[in-house]
Amino acid sequence: MIDYNTDTFFYREDGEGTIPPITGKWKIMIVDDEPEVHEMTRLALKHFVYDGMIPEFVSAYSGSEAKRLIAENPDTAVMLLDVVMEEDNSGLLVTKYIREELKNHLVRIILRTGQPGQAPKHDVIVRYDINDYREKTELTSDEFNVAILLALRTYRDIITIENSKKGLEEIITVSSKAHSQLTTLLASVKDMISIKDNDGKFILINNAFKEFTGLDEQEIIGRTYDDFLPPPFAAKERESDREVSETLKAVHVEHKISGREGDTYLETIKNPIFVETGEVYGLVSVSRDITERKNLEIELRQSRDEYLIGFRAIVENSHDMIIRIDSDYICRYINPSCGLYMMLKPEEYIGKRINRHSELCFDEDLIQGVTELTQATISSREKQETEIHIRHSIGCTCQCHLSRGKQETEIHSRGIHWFHAVAVPELDGSNNVTAVIIIAHDITDRKNIEAAMSKDLRLLTKAIETTQVGFTITDRDGVIIYTNEAEAAQHGYTVEELTGNNIKMLAPKELSRPLTEEELLAYRVNSDKSTKRWKRESINLRKDGTTFPVQLTSDVVIDDDGTVAAIATSCEDITERKQMEKEIRRHSEHLEAEVQARTAELSRTLTELKQSQEQLVQSAKMASLGVLTAGVAHEINNPLAFVSGNIGNLEKFVQRLFGLIERYNNVEVSAGEKSEIERYKQEINYSYLVSRISPLIVKTKEGADRIKKIVRDLRNFARLDAADLTDMNINESLDTTLELLYHEYKNRIVIVREYGEIPVLQCYAAKINQVFMNLLINACQAIEGEGEVKVRTSVDTEKIEIAITDNGRGILPEIQGKIFDPFFTTKPVGVGTGLGLSISYKIIKEHNGDILVDSLAGKGTTFTVRLPLPCANCL
Repeated sequence: MIDYNTDTFFYREDGEGTIPPITGKWKIMIVDDEPEVHEMTRLALKHFVYDGMIPEFVSAYSGSEAKRLIAENPDTAVMLLDVVMEEDNSGLLVTKYIREELKNHLVRIILRTGQPGQAPKHDVIVRYDINDYREKTELTSDEFNVAILLALRTYRDIITIENSKKGLEEIITVSSKAHSQLTTLLASVKDMISIKDNDGKFILINNAFKEFTGLDEQEIIGRTYDDFLPPPFAAKERESDREVSETLKAVHVEHKISGREGDTYLETIKNPIFVETGEVYGLVSVSRDITERKNLEIELRQSRDEYLIGFRAIVENSHDMIIRIDSDYICRYINPSCGLYMMLKPEEYIGKRINRHSELCFDEDLIQGVTELTQATISSREKQETEIHIRHSIGCTCQCHLSRGKQETEIHSRGIHWFHAVAVPELDGSNNVTAVIIIAHDITDRKNIEAAMSKDLRLLTKAIETTQVGFTITDRDGVIIYTNEAEAAQHGYTVEELTGNNIKMLAPKELSRPLTEEELLAYRVNSDKSTKRWKRESINLRKDGTTFPVQLTSDVVIDDDGTVAAIATSCEDITERKQMEKEIRRHSEHLEAEVQARTAELSRTLTELKQSQEQLVQSAKMASLGVLTAGVAHEINNPLAFVSGNIGNLEKFVQRLFGLIERYNNVEVSAGEKSEIERYKQEINYSYLVSRISPLIVKTKEGADRIKKIVRDLRNFARLDAADLTDMNINESLDTTLELLYHEYKNRIVIVREYGEIPVLQCYAAKINQVFMNLLINACQAIEGEGEVKVRTSVDTEKIEIAITDNGRGILPEIQGKIFDPFFTTKPVGVGTGLGLSISYKIIKEHNGDILVDSLAGKGTTFTVRLPLPCANCL
């Protein structure tokens, strides 16, 4: 039995068995110019079910029709393709059209040829992209099912892999697009933004960061603070990075940088970046020049009067929200920008308690955040910082205008706006808090950037981790930057064991060889910065030292400057496919040994079919002849009855006329009249007529009886009830047959009848008569000149025997074994068909009897027919 492995495969022998649930159809295209091949293929796959799907057939009877249909049916799974059709290489042209013009490499092509010399297997495998090569005579039912099963399994696996790759490519495309949008967004942000990995190396900076440091991107990416920052600055940055890594929370850092033009203050907010697994991928830093704000704070502390004078001029032109709240939590001032963000006029806030948000009729989250910040500042008497947000209704967009001289700023509000708020206490002489000044800077852009980066990174990581295909990203030197769980599991490693190592550890033989031209081409960047994907098979090495075959597909990742940044490679374990290919080769070799036996078996079957066909034709002819003979006999019988009846009447009338003439002879007439009568008698030869009329009537009557007997024999021979079992008298049937064959033996052959007492036999009478007719004709024709034919019947305890013996030329020993073969004859061409004895043999076998031959060359031949007795007559 064939082992169909673990796939859901079902084949019902003779339609028996329980059909699994049908979920779809496999499209199979049959391309052959012989309609019988189409029919045999459909019959062979009539009960084929694989993976819950049944075949759907598409038929093409020429190469041109196959090209049209495959273009209309690109989802064809398997094509059964003949080579020789309207042209000697039609099938090969179809293969070339599918692979080269349609670019269809999914359909599995099984080449079936009845003329292997026309398309030698080696040439076809080398030159054309086919998946299997079979000769029609080698395809048994089992082998054909195996070929279809393997083709469908390969097609299913390829479709699964292609779908996985498409999904991965879409994710990469989306991520690339998001990365492009992120880069554009970062470039437009005035704050300095940077991303570092866990080792403190910069992996992303924006233009503002480059402008502040005065360095190019190549001088920063991949380096740490120590490489380009002053030591005190770098040490403080490392300390804040460590705090972020330990607390996993945002950290605020301020730096004072002294220069020739004065002091510069930077405020930096650092946040950790998490991957899907919850681990820290790195951190993002957003730095802002807060020199203006710091100078404002200093000025406020140095001179209250100066502060009061300059406060309104500064804060009213600031883009930040500025709020002054006294120690009783009553709002005393808001600047115009604050009014724009809150979408209310200043008089609607001033004089109201901020801890009573119902009085302000504004966003509860904002009021609560401002209240908590104010409380913390009053309690600590020190500067406090936090993040607050305004939540606008989704779909609500307002446009407010703030005039600053000749410039007009427009603020759009939609969704959530985030602010970094700093609260500074106002202290009296007793160090008591009299008021709190809150400055809130809009950090919505920074928040959106952080959210977009985190979401895209999680999405890409999750997609790669959940795919079943191994995936690895290496740098241009082959060092593994990233690998997923599927890749690590295939090779028996963990992700941590592979990351940072060279990919040569997985495929030492493959990667130690020089690159091919195709692989080198994949590294070259075209004018449009596109690269070529390349595929190849390899033998990879597991951690335990075992090897396994893989299918590798690599894509080159190009940097913005056109250089190779990384290489992304998917790895598919093709062990099962290789085993199937090996199994196919083994079956192919095994089938070669069985071809001759199968061919001989098919030849015998064809011969038997041909014999049956000829016998059926001959039986039909004999049946038609029987109907015709019976009809002719019936038609002859009617006028024959009329003739027979009239002959009897004629005899009576003639006798009466003779009596009348005798009476006239006894009448006395004159001598002259008597002389006249005598003269007339002599003229008509009266005495002769009298002597001949009676014998003539007798012979005519005998002839009519003879015709009547022949007609009866014809009707008995051609029984109209031949299709039914009837009671038959063997001796009478033999006599009837001999009467019909009288012309064959009259005047030269003596018929000797030796009949025994035989019971009535129930049989198909017309067929048995046909056997007797064939044997008696052969016996008569075997005698050249005069001779003797003996017909003998007898019965024993179980059988009735009919022996027909002639003293003709006999049968040579070397041909006695062939005489019952269809179309074998020793008669000249045109004399015999060679079917008589073959048909007779079949008829006797149908009656469970035997027909035997005993012959000596030059002495004669005896054919013995033995028919079984009915059980009731068994002795």
